[in-house]
Order: sequence, then C-alpha cells, then structure tokens
Amino acid sequence: MQKIQCDVLVIGGGLAGCWAAIRARDFVEKVTLIDKAVVARSGASTFTNSMLAPPPDGEFDAWLTEIVEAGEYLSNQEWVRNVLMEQPLRIEQMAGWGVPFERDDRGKLLTTPGRGHKRTGLIMCNGHRLMEAMKKKVVEMGVRVIPRIMMVELLTDDGKYPTGGKVVGAAGFHTREGDFVICRAKSVVITTGIIESKLRTFYINNQTGDGPAMAFRAGAELLGMEFCSVSKIVHFEGKYCGGGSSLLQGLGARFINGLDEEFVGKYDPGLKNRARVGALCQSFAKEHFEGRGPVYLDMTSYTEEKANLAKKLLSSQMKPFERAGINIREHPLEINPLVSVGSPSGQGGIRVDTGCRSSIRGLFAAGSAARNLVHGTYSVGGVNLAFCNVSGYRAGEEAGKYASGGKLEEPDDGQTADIEKSIFAPLNDGGNMTPDEAITRFHRITIPAPVSLFKREDRLIKASERLDELAAELGKLKAKDVHELVKAREISNLVLLGQLVFTASLLRTESRDTHYREDYPFRDDVEWLKWIIAVRGPGGEAVLRKEEVPLERYPVKPAARLRIPHLVQYSLKGAASDY
Repeated sequence: MQKIQCDVLVIGGGLAGCWAAIRARDFVEKVTLIDKAVVARSGASTFTNSMLAPPPDGEFDAWLTEIVEAGEYLSNQEWVRNVLMEQPLRIEQMAGWGVPFERDDRGKLLTTPGRGHKRTGLIMCNGHRLMEAMKKKVVEMGVRVIPRIMMVELLTDDGKYPTGGKVVGAAGFHTREGDFVICRAKSVVITTGIIESKLRTFYINNQTGDGPAMAFRAGAELLGMEFCSVSKIVHFEGKYCGGGSSLLQGLGARFINGLDEEFVGKYDPGLKNRARVGALCQSFAKEHFEGRGPVYLDMTSYTEEKANLAKKLLSSQMKPFERAGINIREHPLEINPLVSVGSPSGQGGIRVDTGCRSSIRGLFAAGSAARNLVHGTYSVGGVNLAFCNVSGYRAGEEAGKYASGGKLEEPDDGQTADIEKSIFAPLNDGGNMTPDEAITRFHRITIPAPVSLFKREDRLIKASERLDELAAELGKLKAKDVHELVKAREISNLVLLGQLVFTASLLRTESRDTHYREDYPFRDDVEWLKWIIAVRGPGGEAVLRKEEVPLERYPVKPAARLRIPHLVQYSLKGAASDY
C-alpha cells in the first residue's frame, strides 16, 4: 500500500491538469498531480495543434454571439464570456513559459479559421512542445508529479456513495507494480480528459471516462451525456489514424465523394467544408449509404507552405503518411469517421459552476472531464483547449482556496477496504471474461450507426438493454496481470457512462448536432432549450432531470423558438447491423 497526503490532489496530467496544479500551488504548499500514464507523453493535449484565438479589439460580442449560436443556445454564456476574457491572459502566460505559438514576421500571433469558424479563429502550436513547457512549469512550481497511478474511486467523509458529505481524497492502484494507493487531500480536482471508447483505431485509447465515472459513483452531477456519441475524422486510407482535421479544414482542405463531387455544402451551405464534426460525419455516412462513397479529404490545393505547416503542427499525425511515401498534395486521401461513446470536445461530463465546483463539496473538475459549458453542442474548433486553459486555472484557484481553509480528513476504513477489494477482484477471484472481450462487446453495442450517428427509440432501448446485460456480467471479469486490471477498470467506467449516454439520448426527443434522432429529425427550440442532468440515486440507479437554459439572463437569445430541420436528414431503413 502507498499512502499519500496533500492539500490539493489533481487527477489527470493534461493541459487542464497542469493549469490546475500550477494555480493551486499559489495558495497551498502541497499539490500532487497524479496521472494514469506520463505527463506530456500521453492524452489528447499532446496531439493538439490549435486553440481558440483571443478576440481582436472590438470583436468580443461578435465572438460570443457566434459561439453561442454555433452551440445551438445550449452554452452557459457566463462560461463563454469567462473564456473569451481570460484566454488572452493564459496564452500570454504560456508564451512566457516557452510555448511556441505560431507567429507572423512581426511577432504577432498567427491565426486561421477552423472547423465551424466564421468570424472566430484559431492560434496554432505543436501539442508535444506545448505539454513539455507545461510540465516544466509544473515541476518548477514544486508540484509533486506521480505517474502511472490509476485513481479509481473518490474517498468521502461519510464513507457513502452517493455521499451526503464531502470528498476527502481518492484511491487507486499503481499500473505497473499493482500497489494499492490511498491519497488523502483537502480538495480534489478531476482533469482526466475526454471520454473515449478505447478504440484500437484511435490515436488515444487510455482516456476512458475514469474521472466522470468516479464522480458519478460518488454522487456528483453529470451533464450533456446525450451528446457523447461523437464522431471523429481520424481514419485515413483504411489504415492510418490521426487528428487535426479542424486545422486541415481551416487550411483549405475539401471533402469529395466517390463521384468527385464536393458534397458537404448541400448539407451545410453556410460552413461547407468547414462544417462541424456532427454534420460532417453524418453526411459522410449518408453519402456511403446512398452509394456515393467512399469519401476523401482533398488537400491537393495546399501550397507547399501550408503542407509544411500541417507537418510541423501535426507531426505525429503526419508521420505515417511520410513513412508510407504518401504526399498529401498529390492525391486525395480516403477518410472514414469513427464513432464511439466518447466526448473529444468535452460535450458531456461533470457539471461544474464558473468556479469549477462540482455538486459535491471538495470536488472540482476542469477540461474535458467537465462538461464544456462553452461549447453547448459542438460550437467551433479550438474551444475545448481554451476551456482547458481557463477552467484548469479556475479549478486550481478555487481548489487551492478551499484547501487553504480546511484540514485533512481521515477516510472511512470500511470504504477504503471495500474499494481495495473491488479494485483487485478481477485479479483475485474474477470469472472467465477477459477485459478485451468485454471491450469488444461494448464496441459492438455502441459503435454501429443505428445507435450512434442515426438514433431511434427502439434501437436505443435495445442498446440500453444490451449494455445493462454487459454491466451485469462485469463481475466475471478476469485479469491475469496488472495491465489487464487497468483495462478491467476502464471497461467498467465505459459501460457505466455508455448507459448514461443511451438513457439521456432516449430522453432528448429532438435532433441537435451529434445527437440525431430519426424519429425526431428537427432541432426543437420550443421544448428542448434544456440541459439534461444525471445523478446517482440512493439505490445506485441513474436519475435524470431536465433544466431550462436560463436564457432570460443571457445576452444571446434565439430570435424565435422554432422547430428547425436537422442539417443531415436520413433514415437507415433496416440497414445491415445488429439493430
């Protein structure tokens, strides 16, 4: 057993986690940052290439309006304002720490439009170099950084789930040595990143919703889970994975179908090739199903300068092409969407207020583990990284202030014993199901288009029932070593969150961005300018409720409440699948 104690515990070492640790250190002496892997060597932040730019002088209100309208009015507009106001400050700090943002000949930040942008724009940097600079600053601030520990459960002062008290630490295990780890803390910040389905064909496969899952089990509210069936444009030529498509769109890439037609404009005539990810991936699928596939990403119009910029900022993503002898300027690349129960832009996660406080005392959240209340639905590219900057800083500040006035609490002995037994059960007395078998079953339930891209009530019910069956069998998980034990915990988290995704998807009877319902193929601003909140009930069941978006106190409102046809209309009509 390893025992750790600190003032502030930060779980997750991405961009938001680094910010939280750095800022918390301004208020308390002992800050510990724990990561399941290694800071600056894993996670989505290392693959970033761009983030929302600071608004130019005189453009603040126009940028706020564009983001809220693109997010289909589900944004928390206080958060949008905070991000737009504070993002310039965070960028200035990062630049001072050596983050190499792209600049023009006069030293001014170089900007480009990206996915969804009209007036707003992006600044650019290489994610690996960004995270190296952030890690260096974390260490300089005297933060204790501990790699390769997977935190599994939060500790509560009353020893109960859901708790009626407060969070007093967390427990987990070392992912190499297998030691049980208990960390007592005055406050905890969850920054574990995106909810991703552990797809073997995605470039990140270890961010499996660990933070939102442990927060939900402890009794924290989650928000926006119905928008977590998310598509990603990452699968090139049937064999290569990579991100950065928002930047590639901004640099002038276009999408063409198998008939050499530029087709996205017929679905989204306003944004065309810079359309948002939901419309893009739904339109890709429709083109395939209607016989006009495959779909290609065409970068043949790139100048040599643009191609070199893409290689510089997307170095990890572009290396497979270089090694395979593929010149992105010579011919279009076949591209496919990958769909999973995941949230690469933080569209679903732990509900936080503007101080990044969760609904449980002592628990804070930031970055993509928190519900990105700037996006609404997916608004414009780069908002997720800006939210990491601002929410990470705010979470560290509020957690530090909270801890500075508190004391270390002793965790409940019965709770820690139960957690230890639960964690190591697959090693000690598990059944005959391997974690890989469970993950494969999860993918077969959640990935098919009839429950991800194009949802319908009967299919969602069937998917929910199948997930419930899988959840009931997780007690049979058997791990032969600590590596498989990590997978066992990950699939347990994914199944829990998948159940919430399908339950919330059934409740939202409309279509909005990535959440498309064949049986309700319109955006319903009459009935559905609402958030869906999920919380754990006293018996362990999920309890969902609807909450009106408080537009009466927000500056940006729809001109009228209407029912608006979804951009991509399609019915699968019995397309081949288990559904």
